[in-house]
Amino acid sequence: MEEQCLFCQLANNQQSQKVYEDDKISVVMDIKPVNPGQVLVIPKEHHSSFLGMPNELLAQTMLIARLMGGLMFQALKAQGVNILVSVGPAAGQRVGHAFVYVIPRFDEDNAGLILNQKEVTQEQLQEAYKKLTTPIAGQKETPEEKVEESKPKPVPKPPIPPRKPAPRAG
Repeated sequence: MEEQCLFCQLANNQQSQKVYEDDKISVVMDIKPVNPGQVLVIPKEHHSSFLGMPNELLAQTMLIARLMGGLMFQALKAQGVNILVSVGPAAGQRVGHAFVYVIPRFDEDNAGLILNQKEVTQEQLQEAYKKLTTPIAGQKETPEEKVEESKPKPVPKPPIPPRKPAPRAG
């Protein structure tokens, strides 16, 4: 845990409004949600980027995000769910700790999430394709072998713990 990291403190703090917790992950209510019920799935261990997380922790984080998304359909009667990760400031990452947004969505919420797609030329597509495939082609094993090697061990589906009432202030 990084002492100066707000999200490390949030994930490891017993006073946070947690809807789920295990030894590696905390799920807390987002205090500035798109819609009520939005949560943050936060690894307790500090990682500044989602891309730098160990495979097992990454898998556990996404399994918990999926669990929360399913609960939003059931408990909140959400009509959709966004599960979002931002890596880097250009993608909207505003804190130096990896986490996942899970956002309940409703037909009339007017929250939006439209990515402005662009027309690109065949040359631009080919250039990007070459840049993305060249590093993979230079590896001794195939991408499938590399992925198979790095697959995390199966993570059991976590039970939903009973909610503990939060201590009341004052």
